[in-house]
Amino acid sequence: MKISGNTYQPGLYRPNNSRITSTRPEEQSPSHFTKEDPKVWKQLARQYDITHASFAEVKTVARKLYDAKQISFSDFAALTFNPQEGPQWKSMTKGIKNPRWWLTEADSSGKRNWVAEWEARAEQQRKLGNPSGAKKDEYLAQILRGLLK
Repeated sequence: MKISGNTYQPGLYRPNNSRITSTRPEEQSPSHFTKEDPKVWKQLARQYDITHASFAEVKTVARKLYDAKQISFSDFAALTFNPQEGPQWKSMTKGIKNPRWWLTEADSSGKRNWVAEWEARAEQQRKLGNPSGAKKDEYLAQILRGLLK
């Protein structure tokens, strides 16, 4: 038997105790989301009004949910992503009058309804013909709905 470097095909080893789960939106559905530790959710719901919160508050909530293993890293990243805070925002939006990332309006203190924001994003994705993006955004809205009192 001749063994050649060209025929070597290593298999993917995944231990049985692996907690790797899919973060692909098309494999997730609203029923995929469950509150594993109700105490964490209740405590955060008492501390924060997710329907009237700043982006800094949303980042704090998302971090606490992630640290408590209530949401995935993918969910944490999506909830805390804001290109307006990045160094490229000005160059990316040069020449665009009043560029904005968020779809819903904030009040004078910078607070907005984050459930409505993610619902608006889901609707935008549906209009753009992106069902998997719409599903992921709706899933994120459902996570935030878990913080409603």
